[in-house]
Amino acid sequence: MALVNESFARRHFGTSDPIGRRIRFNERDQWRSIIGVVPDTLMQGPMEQRSDGAGVFLSIESVPVSYLTLVVRGQVPPPQLAETLRREILKVNTNLGIYSLGTPRELMKIILTQPRTTTSIFTVFGGVAMLLAAVGLYGVTAFSVSRRTQEFGIRMALGARRLDILLLVFRQGSVQFIIGTMIGLGLTLALVRLSSATVSSFLYRVDPHDPLIYGAAIVMLASAMLLACLAPARRAAKVDPLVALKCE
Repeated sequence: MALVNESFARRHFGTSDPIGRRIRFNERDQWRSIIGVVPDTLMQGPMEQRSDGAGVFLSIESVPVSYLTLVVRGQVPPPQLAETLRREILKVNTNLGIYSLGTPRELMKIILTQPRTTTSIFTVFGGVAMLLAAVGLYGVTAFSVSRRTQEFGIRMALGARRLDILLLVFRQGSVQFIIGTMIGLGLTLALVRLSSATVSSFLYRVDPHDPLIYGAAIVMLASAMLLACLAPARRAAKVDPLVALKCE
């Protein structure tokens, strides 16, 4: 006899009633009749590979195991329910070892302690890397624009407006930023693809290709680029053309 969960019933029997059907795991195994269908229960840990969730429940008398997990839902507080379970289990066999008693939330917290610590460390490193990238982008762009003060003076002397200078700086800065972003994004996606298994092992309910993460990084760098272009360009646009022409 066996119990199957709802995912198993849907996968193998569709809309048909599975009660009374017989199943076996391989050719050498004995046939077992399905006597009931139970709700789905989480079969894997949060960091394990997801499966289809199909499950079969057998009597431990027919398939002896060295350990098993009991999933119980009660109407009393967890400490009181745990004590009741411990007492009833010891009535069956006083030599049974009982461990890892707790609610799903508590067990999930224990399981995710190490991954969360690792993720926190990587988050700090990633934040520092993003900050350094933004500061570096700002510094390089601002220096490049400030070096063009004489060029801006010549353009203004020839009739260019301050708005024209600002648009010129932003247009050229945007082109450089877009090219750099495309190259960096391509390299990032390639590295994620090559190490997808390693990256996924550190993530919980997060897609390595999550567009929100990539979008946030691009927005941050774009903001740094805009500030780097705006401040020097505004200063250059306010300079008297005669003073700018005398530079260097």
